[in-house]
Amino acid sequence: MDGIVTYESSSSDDDISKQDTAPTQLLKSSLIKSIDVAPVVEHKDEFLSLVPVDPQSHELIHNPTYEELFAPSFGPVNPFKSEKQLAPKNTLTGYVEEAHVNKFAFENQHRTFMTYGYAADPSVEGGADRRLVGETESMTENEGEVDLNICTYPFFKYSLTYPTNTSIKCL
Repeated sequence: MDGIVTYESSSSDDDISKQDTAPTQLLKSSLIKSIDVAPVVEHKDEFLSLVPVDPQSHELIHNPTYEELFAPSFGPVNPFKSEKQLAPKNTLTGYVEEAHVNKFAFENQHRTFMTYGYAADPSVEGGADRRLVGETESMTENEGEVDLNICTYPFFKYSLTYPTNTSIKCL
C-alpha cells in the first residue's frame, strides 16, 4: 500500500525534473573553478613499445637499439657497498671467464706447487720471461725444477744400497 501512496501522477514528474535541474545550474557558476580529478594518462602503446633490457640476462627477446641496450640501469643503489661490490660478477668472489688450459700442464704445475711450494706464474704468457711464484727458498734448492722431472708416479725411482765394509764388519 505504501507504493500506491507514494505514487505520483505524470504531471508531478515534470515538476520534479524541473526542480532537479535547478541546483546543477547553480554549481556551474563561473566563479567556481573546475577541478579535473582524473590525471592525464598516456597511451598504453607508448609504454609497451619500450622494453627494458635486463643487464643480468644473457639473452635478448627483441632487437633493441643502441640507446636501449647501453642505457644506464635504473633503481636504487646501495650506499653501503664499495665499487668492487657493485661491479658485475657471476660468482660470489668475482667474475670468472672460461679459459682453455691444457690438462697436462695444469696437473704438472699443481703437483709442483703441492710438492715444492712454487709453480709457474699463470698470468705470464710463456716466452723467455718465465716467472715462478711461491716459496723462493725451494726454487733455489731445486733450481726451478718441476715435479714431473722428479716423480715418476706410480713407479718411484729407487736406489739399491749395498753394505759398506764397515757395516759388514759389524754384522
